[in-house]
Amino acid sequence: MVTKQQMDAAWEQMNLHAFDYERWAAEAFGLGGDRTIGTVAREAFAKLDLNRMKADPLLQRFLRQTPWDTPFPIRAAWEAEAERLMYTVLLAEQKVEFNMGFDVSPDQRITSRLLVFTNMTLAVTYLWRTEILKKAESLPVPRHTIPENLLPFTSMYWSWEGARDDRVTNTETGEQFNIEADGMLVWYMPPGGIQAWSVGTGLNADGKTVMHAIQTAILRVGTTWPDDYSEGEQNTLSPLLAKLSFLNSPFVSAEREQLPRPIRRALKKTTAADTEPPIHVVKLRQTSTPHGGAGATDRELRHQWWVRGHIRAQWFPSMKGHRLIWIREYLKGPSDAPIIRKIYDVQR
Repeated sequence: MVTKQQMDAAWEQMNLHAFDYERWAAEAFGLGGDRTIGTVAREAFAKLDLNRMKADPLLQRFLRQTPWDTPFPIRAAWEAEAERLMYTVLLAEQKVEFNMGFDVSPDQRITSRLLVFTNMTLAVTYLWRTEILKKAESLPVPRHTIPENLLPFTSMYWSWEGARDDRVTNTETGEQFNIEADGMLVWYMPPGGIQAWSVGTGLNADGKTVMHAIQTAILRVGTTWPDDYSEGEQNTLSPLLAKLSFLNSPFVSAEREQLPRPIRRALKKTTAADTEPPIHVVKLRQTSTPHGGAGATDRELRHQWWVRGHIRAQWFPSMKGHRLIWIREYLKGPSDAPIIRKIYDVQR
Protein backbone atom coordinates (compact mmCIF):
# COMPACT_ATOMS: atom_id res chain seq x y z
CA MET A 1 0.00 0.00 0.00
CA VAL A 2 1.04 3.64 -0.37
CA THR A 3 2.75 4.74 2.84
CA LYS A 4 2.55 8.21 4.34
CA GLN A 5 6.27 8.61 3.58
CA GLN A 6 5.64 7.89 -0.12
CA MET A 7 2.78 10.38 -0.22
CA ASP A 8 4.83 13.03 1.57
CA ALA A 9 7.63 12.54 -0.96
CA ALA A 10 5.16 12.93 -3.84
CA TRP A 11 3.70 16.14 -2.40
CA GLU A 12 7.23 17.47 -1.81
CA GLN A 13 8.09 16.93 -5.47
CA MET A 14 4.95 18.81 -6.48
CA ASN A 15 5.73 21.81 -4.21
CA LEU A 16 2.82 21.03 -1.89
CA HIS A 17 4.81 21.81 1.25
CA ALA A 18 1.85 23.31 3.07
CA PHE A 19 -0.63 20.59 2.15
CA ASP A 20 -2.06 18.90 5.25
CA TYR A 21 -2.17 15.25 4.12
CA GLU A 22 -3.28 13.87 7.48
CA ARG A 23 -6.33 16.16 7.52
CA TRP A 24 -7.13 15.26 3.89
CA ALA A 25 -6.82 11.53 4.61
CA ALA A 26 -9.01 11.82 7.70
CA GLU A 27 -11.74 13.60 5.76
CA ALA A 28 -11.42 11.21 2.83
CA PHE A 29 -12.24 8.31 5.13
CA GLY A 30 -15.07 10.13 6.89
CA LEU A 31 -13.24 10.87 10.12
CA GLY A 32 -14.38 14.45 10.45
CA GLY A 33 -12.73 17.83 9.96
CA ASP A 34 -13.84 21.45 9.86
CA ARG A 35 -13.61 21.72 6.06
CA THR A 36 -15.19 19.73 3.28
CA ILE A 37 -12.95 17.37 1.37
CA GLY A 38 -13.73 19.35 -1.78
CA THR A 39 -12.28 22.48 -0.16
CA VAL A 40 -9.12 20.59 0.79
CA ALA A 41 -8.78 19.26 -2.76
CA ARG A 42 -9.14 22.74 -4.25
CA GLU A 43 -6.48 24.08 -1.92
CA ALA A 44 -4.16 21.25 -2.98
CA PHE A 45 -4.57 22.04 -6.67
CA ALA A 46 -4.08 25.76 -5.99
CA LYS A 47 -0.60 25.06 -4.62
CA LEU A 48 0.61 23.28 -7.76
CA ASP A 49 3.30 24.88 -9.90
CA LEU A 50 1.67 24.35 -13.32
CA ASN A 51 4.30 26.26 -15.25
CA ARG A 52 7.03 24.02 -13.89
CA MET A 53 5.04 20.89 -14.76
CA LYS A 54 4.34 22.09 -18.30
CA ALA A 55 8.01 22.98 -18.86
CA ASP A 56 9.15 19.36 -18.49
CA PRO A 57 11.47 18.77 -21.52
CA LEU A 58 10.19 15.26 -22.11
CA LEU A 59 6.60 16.50 -22.21
CA GLN A 60 7.53 19.39 -24.51
CA ARG A 61 9.30 17.02 -26.89
CA PHE A 62 6.18 14.85 -27.00
CA LEU A 63 3.82 17.78 -27.60
CA ARG A 64 5.86 18.99 -30.55
CA GLN A 65 4.75 15.88 -32.44
CA THR A 66 1.16 15.61 -31.20
CA PRO A 67 -1.44 18.10 -29.85
CA TRP A 68 -2.96 17.67 -26.39
CA ASP A 69 -6.27 16.32 -27.67
CA THR A 70 -5.16 14.22 -30.67
CA PRO A 71 -4.64 10.42 -30.36
CA PHE A 72 -1.07 9.48 -31.27
CA PRO A 73 0.37 5.96 -31.69
CA ILE A 74 2.74 5.26 -28.79
CA ARG A 75 5.62 3.16 -30.08
CA ALA A 76 8.55 4.14 -27.86
CA ALA A 77 9.01 3.88 -24.10
CA TRP A 78 9.74 7.60 -23.75
CA GLU A 79 6.47 8.44 -25.53
CA ALA A 80 4.52 6.36 -22.99
CA GLU A 81 6.19 8.22 -20.11
CA ALA A 82 5.52 11.58 -21.79
CA GLU A 83 1.87 10.60 -22.22
CA ARG A 84 1.66 10.01 -18.46
CA LEU A 85 3.19 13.44 -17.85
CA MET A 86 0.66 14.98 -20.25
CA TYR A 87 -2.26 13.51 -18.32
CA THR A 88 -0.75 14.64 -15.03
CA VAL A 89 -0.76 18.22 -16.33
CA LEU A 90 -4.30 17.94 -17.74
CA LEU A 91 -5.54 16.70 -14.37
CA ALA A 92 -3.79 19.57 -12.59
CA GLU A 93 -5.11 22.22 -15.00
CA GLN A 94 -8.50 23.17 -13.55
CA LYS A 95 -9.51 24.96 -16.77
CA VAL A 96 -9.61 21.58 -18.49
CA GLU A 97 -12.98 19.86 -18.14
CA PHE A 98 -12.83 16.61 -16.11
CA ASN A 99 -15.28 13.92 -17.27
CA MET A 100 -16.00 10.96 -14.99
CA GLY A 101 -18.78 9.59 -17.19
CA PHE A 102 -21.65 10.41 -14.85
CA ASP A 103 -22.96 13.33 -12.81
CA VAL A 104 -21.57 13.88 -9.31
CA SER A 105 -21.42 16.79 -6.91
CA PRO A 106 -18.68 19.41 -7.34
CA ASP A 107 -16.93 18.18 -4.18
CA GLN A 108 -17.01 14.57 -5.40
CA ARG A 109 -15.66 15.60 -8.80
CA ILE A 110 -12.72 17.65 -7.45
CA THR A 111 -11.89 14.96 -4.90
CA SER A 112 -11.89 12.22 -7.52
CA ARG A 113 -9.74 14.42 -9.72
CA LEU A 114 -7.20 14.82 -6.90
CA LEU A 115 -7.20 11.07 -6.29
CA VAL A 116 -6.58 10.31 -9.97
CA PHE A 117 -3.96 13.07 -10.17
CA THR A 118 -2.08 11.74 -7.14
CA ASN A 119 -1.93 8.21 -8.50
CA MET A 120 -0.99 9.41 -12.00
CA THR A 121 1.90 11.30 -10.41
CA LEU A 122 3.07 8.21 -8.50
CA ALA A 123 2.44 5.75 -11.34
CA VAL A 124 5.10 3.57 -12.97
CA THR A 125 4.63 3.56 -16.76
CA TYR A 126 4.02 0.39 -18.80
CA LEU A 127 3.80 0.30 -22.59
CA TRP A 128 1.58 -2.44 -24.05
CA ARG A 129 2.08 -3.33 -27.72
CA THR A 130 -1.17 -4.04 -29.56
CA GLU A 131 -0.36 -7.67 -30.39
CA ILE A 132 0.79 -8.34 -26.80
CA LEU A 133 -2.37 -6.75 -25.44
CA LYS A 134 -4.59 -8.96 -27.59
CA LYS A 135 -2.68 -12.07 -26.51
CA ALA A 136 -2.92 -11.13 -22.84
CA GLU A 137 -6.71 -10.68 -23.03
CA SER A 138 -7.46 -13.73 -25.16
CA LEU A 139 -7.63 -16.39 -22.43
CA PRO A 140 -10.30 -17.08 -19.77
CA VAL A 141 -9.45 -16.34 -16.13
CA PRO A 142 -9.72 -19.37 -13.77
CA ARG A 143 -11.44 -19.36 -10.39
CA HIS A 144 -9.14 -17.98 -7.68
CA THR A 145 -8.89 -15.83 -4.54
CA ILE A 146 -7.69 -12.28 -5.25
CA PRO A 147 -4.53 -11.54 -3.19
CA GLU A 148 -3.49 -8.22 -1.70
CA ASN A 149 -0.13 -7.87 -3.47
CA LEU A 150 -1.51 -8.46 -6.96
CA LEU A 151 0.10 -5.38 -8.52
CA PRO A 152 3.81 -5.15 -9.43
CA PHE A 153 3.68 -1.51 -8.27
CA THR A 154 1.21 0.36 -6.06
CA SER A 155 0.28 2.67 -8.96
CA MET A 156 0.74 1.92 -12.67
CA TYR A 157 -0.10 3.75 -15.88
CA TRP A 158 -0.64 1.34 -18.77
CA SER A 159 -0.20 3.08 -22.11
CA TRP A 160 -1.80 1.43 -25.15
CA GLU A 161 0.15 1.52 -28.40
CA GLY A 162 -3.03 2.73 -30.09
CA ALA A 163 -6.24 4.23 -28.72
CA ARG A 164 -8.92 1.70 -27.67
CA ASP A 165 -12.69 2.02 -27.53
CA ASP A 166 -13.83 1.27 -23.96
CA ARG A 167 -17.46 0.86 -22.93
CA VAL A 168 -18.07 1.66 -19.29
CA THR A 169 -21.25 0.80 -17.36
CA ASN A 170 -22.43 2.79 -14.35
CA THR A 171 -23.15 0.03 -11.80
CA GLU A 172 -25.72 2.22 -10.02
CA THR A 173 -27.80 3.35 -12.99
CA GLY A 174 -26.86 0.85 -15.70
CA GLU A 175 -26.04 3.75 -18.04
CA GLN A 176 -23.23 3.06 -20.52
CA PHE A 177 -20.50 5.40 -21.67
CA ASN A 178 -18.04 5.11 -24.53
CA ILE A 179 -14.50 6.47 -24.29
CA GLU A 180 -11.56 6.41 -26.68
CA ALA A 181 -8.87 5.50 -24.17
CA ASP A 182 -5.14 6.06 -24.56
CA GLY A 183 -4.36 4.01 -21.47
CA MET A 184 -5.43 2.82 -18.03
CA LEU A 185 -4.48 3.93 -14.52
CA VAL A 186 -4.36 1.01 -12.07
CA TRP A 187 -3.68 1.42 -8.35
CA TYR A 188 -4.09 -0.19 -4.95
CA MET A 189 -6.69 1.65 -2.87
CA PRO A 190 -6.42 0.96 0.89
CA PRO A 191 -7.69 -0.87 2.77
CA GLY A 192 -8.55 -3.62 0.28
CA GLY A 193 -9.33 -2.52 -3.26
CA ILE A 194 -7.67 -2.33 -6.66
CA GLN A 195 -9.06 0.31 -9.01
CA ALA A 196 -8.72 0.74 -12.77
CA TRP A 197 -9.61 3.94 -14.62
CA SER A 198 -9.68 4.35 -18.41
CA VAL A 199 -7.92 7.56 -19.46
CA GLY A 200 -8.30 9.59 -22.63
CA THR A 201 -8.96 13.03 -24.11
CA GLY A 202 -11.52 14.53 -26.46
CA LEU A 203 -13.29 17.76 -27.37
CA ASN A 204 -16.47 19.16 -25.85
CA ALA A 205 -19.25 20.97 -27.72
CA ASP A 206 -17.24 24.20 -27.59
CA GLY A 207 -14.18 22.54 -29.16
CA LYS A 208 -12.18 22.62 -25.93
CA THR A 209 -10.11 19.75 -24.52
CA VAL A 210 -11.86 17.32 -22.16
CA MET A 211 -9.94 14.99 -19.85
CA HIS A 212 -11.71 11.62 -19.56
CA ALA A 213 -10.99 9.49 -16.49
CA ILE A 214 -13.67 6.86 -15.96
CA GLN A 215 -13.55 4.11 -13.38
CA THR A 216 -13.91 0.80 -15.19
CA ALA A 217 -13.15 -1.82 -12.55
CA ILE A 218 -12.82 -2.43 -8.80
CA LEU A 219 -11.20 -5.62 -7.51
CA ARG A 220 -11.77 -6.50 -3.85
CA VAL A 221 -8.89 -8.21 -2.08
CA GLY A 222 -9.84 -11.55 -0.50
CA THR A 223 -12.85 -12.15 -2.74
CA THR A 224 -13.26 -15.19 -4.99
CA TRP A 225 -13.30 -14.80 -8.75
CA PRO A 226 -15.80 -15.06 -10.38
CA ASP A 227 -18.19 -16.12 -7.58
CA ASP A 228 -18.27 -12.74 -5.80
CA TYR A 229 -18.82 -10.61 -8.91
CA SER A 230 -21.86 -9.92 -11.05
CA GLU A 231 -21.94 -10.72 -14.76
CA GLY A 232 -21.47 -7.06 -15.60
CA GLU A 233 -18.45 -6.79 -13.30
CA GLN A 234 -16.94 -9.94 -14.79
CA ASN A 235 -17.03 -8.47 -18.29
CA THR A 236 -14.82 -5.54 -17.26
CA LEU A 237 -12.67 -7.28 -14.64
CA SER A 238 -11.72 -10.34 -16.68
CA PRO A 239 -9.44 -8.42 -19.13
CA LEU A 240 -7.80 -6.63 -16.18
CA LEU A 241 -7.05 -9.88 -14.36
CA ALA A 242 -5.79 -11.44 -17.60
CA LYS A 243 -3.30 -8.61 -18.12
CA LEU A 244 -2.08 -8.85 -14.52
CA SER A 245 -1.55 -12.61 -14.93
CA PHE A 246 0.39 -11.87 -18.11
CA LEU A 247 2.77 -9.63 -16.16
CA ASN A 248 3.37 -12.49 -13.67
CA SER A 249 4.31 -14.96 -16.39
CA PRO A 250 7.91 -16.24 -16.67
CA PHE A 251 7.49 -15.98 -20.46
CA VAL A 252 6.91 -12.23 -20.30
CA SER A 253 9.48 -9.50 -19.81
CA ALA A 254 8.57 -6.09 -18.43
CA GLU A 255 12.09 -4.92 -17.72
CA ARG A 256 12.84 -1.29 -17.04
CA GLU A 257 13.99 0.64 -20.10
CA GLN A 258 16.08 3.79 -20.24
CA LEU A 259 15.27 6.90 -22.17
CA PRO A 260 17.32 7.32 -25.37
CA ARG A 261 20.69 8.98 -24.73
CA PRO A 262 19.90 12.22 -26.63
CA ILE A 263 16.78 12.68 -24.48
CA ARG A 264 18.69 11.94 -21.26
CA ARG A 265 21.32 14.52 -22.21
CA ALA A 266 18.65 17.12 -22.87
CA LEU A 267 16.92 16.40 -19.55
CA LYS A 268 20.17 16.74 -17.59
CA LYS A 269 20.26 20.40 -18.58
CA THR A 270 17.25 21.09 -16.40
CA THR A 271 16.19 20.16 -12.88
CA ALA A 272 12.51 20.03 -13.84
CA ALA A 273 12.55 16.45 -15.10
CA ASP A 274 13.60 12.99 -13.99
CA THR A 275 16.35 11.67 -16.28
CA GLU A 276 15.77 8.06 -15.19
CA PRO A 277 11.99 7.52 -14.92
CA PRO A 278 10.88 3.89 -14.42
CA ILE A 279 9.42 2.80 -17.77
CA HIS A 280 8.54 -0.80 -18.65
CA VAL A 281 7.70 -2.25 -22.07
CA VAL A 282 5.66 -5.48 -21.96
CA LYS A 283 7.01 -8.07 -24.40
CA LEU A 284 7.37 -11.83 -24.79
CA ARG A 285 10.71 -13.38 -23.97
CA GLN A 286 12.55 -15.23 -26.71
CA THR A 287 11.21 -18.75 -27.11
CA SER A 288 13.51 -21.51 -25.86
CA THR A 289 13.64 -24.94 -27.49
CA PRO A 290 10.15 -26.46 -27.73
CA HIS A 291 9.01 -28.75 -24.94
CA GLY A 292 9.98 -32.09 -26.34
CA GLY A 293 9.78 -35.50 -24.78
CA ALA A 294 12.92 -37.24 -23.60
CA GLY A 295 11.08 -39.72 -21.41
CA ALA A 296 9.74 -43.17 -22.20
CA THR A 297 6.24 -41.88 -22.93
CA ASP A 298 7.47 -39.44 -25.55
CA ARG A 299 9.61 -42.06 -27.25
CA GLU A 300 6.45 -44.05 -27.94
CA LEU A 301 4.79 -41.03 -29.57
CA ARG A 302 5.07 -40.33 -33.28
CA HIS A 303 3.91 -36.70 -33.42
CA GLN A 304 4.20 -33.33 -31.73
CA TRP A 305 1.20 -31.18 -30.96
CA TRP A 306 0.53 -27.72 -29.58
CA VAL A 307 -0.71 -27.37 -25.99
CA ARG A 308 -2.85 -24.24 -25.85
CA GLY A 309 -1.79 -21.27 -23.74
CA HIS A 310 -3.72 -20.81 -20.51
CA ILE A 311 -3.81 -18.93 -17.21
CA ARG A 312 -2.89 -20.91 -14.10
CA ALA A 313 -4.05 -19.91 -10.60
CA GLN A 314 -1.24 -20.74 -8.16
CA TRP A 315 -1.99 -20.61 -4.43
CA PHE A 316 0.44 -18.70 -2.20
CA PRO A 317 -0.22 -19.19 1.56
CA SER A 318 1.76 -16.06 2.46
CA MET A 319 -0.52 -13.99 0.21
CA LYS A 320 -3.70 -15.75 1.37
CA GLY A 321 -4.69 -15.81 -2.26
CA HIS A 322 -3.82 -16.97 -5.76
CA ARG A 323 -1.37 -15.47 -8.19
CA LEU A 324 -2.47 -15.76 -11.80
CA ILE A 325 0.34 -16.85 -14.12
CA TRP A 326 0.02 -16.92 -17.91
CA ILE A 327 1.46 -20.10 -19.45
CA ARG A 328 2.29 -19.67 -23.10
CA GLU A 329 1.50 -22.30 -25.75
CA TYR A 330 4.18 -24.98 -26.23
CA LEU A 331 4.94 -28.12 -28.24
CA LYS A 332 4.41 -31.50 -26.62
CA GLY A 333 6.00 -34.68 -27.90
CA PRO A 334 9.36 -35.84 -29.33
CA SER A 335 11.35 -32.93 -30.76
CA ASP A 336 12.17 -34.85 -33.96
CA ALA A 337 8.57 -35.90 -34.68
CA PRO A 338 6.28 -34.11 -37.18
CA ILE A 339 3.83 -31.53 -35.85
CA ILE A 340 0.18 -32.49 -36.20
CA ARG A 341 -1.01 -28.92 -36.61
CA LYS A 342 0.99 -25.79 -37.28
CA ILE A 343 0.06 -22.57 -35.47
CA TYR A 344 1.63 -19.21 -36.14
CA ASP A 345 2.40 -17.21 -33.00
CA VAL A 346 3.10 -13.53 -33.64
CA GLN A 347 5.43 -12.47 -30.85
CA ARG A 348 6.57 -8.97 -31.74
